[in-house]
Amino acid sequence: MKQLNNGNWLPEQEAQSLSNELYYQDAIQTYIQTLPLLNTIGLRDGSEAAFGKGYNVLPIWKERMDSRAVVPTPNGDVIYSMSYLDLKETGPLVIKAPANVIGMFTDFFKKTITDVGAIGPDRARGGLYLLLPPDYDGPVPQGYYAFKSST
Repeated sequence: MKQLNNGNWLPEQEAQSLSNELYYQDAIQTYIQTLPLLNTIGLRDGSEAAFGKGYNVLPIWKERMDSRAVVPTPNGDVIYSMSYLDLKETGPLVIKAPANVIGMFTDFFKKTITDVGAIGPDRARGGLYLLLPPDYDGPVPQGYYAFKSST
């Protein structure tokens, strides 16, 4: 096995160039990984300013989205509703999903916690979803579709 640069230190200019490239790549990855979080925070803050804060606030769009929406990659075929939950603040939360709804619960990084409806565990029959905070270690009662948030 051959060592990089035969085991010698890299010339100072080459080492600095590699260090700069590493910082650049780290900055790119930070941007890519935090963009969904920052978008969600912006949507939440705008929603709370317009409609109020709380787990019981569920704004529903009156019309389908188009290219003017500030929601990334909106689907123009559905009517959206979005709520922002802080399970660390509220603790476990039960949400009753009606039959024949299509939706999902995501974390603030837009990672899906679970789908709701046709491709969710209720299979479009509706049901009770129990959302648990990430640090929850208590009992989980029967009769719920229970999911733990990752953040």
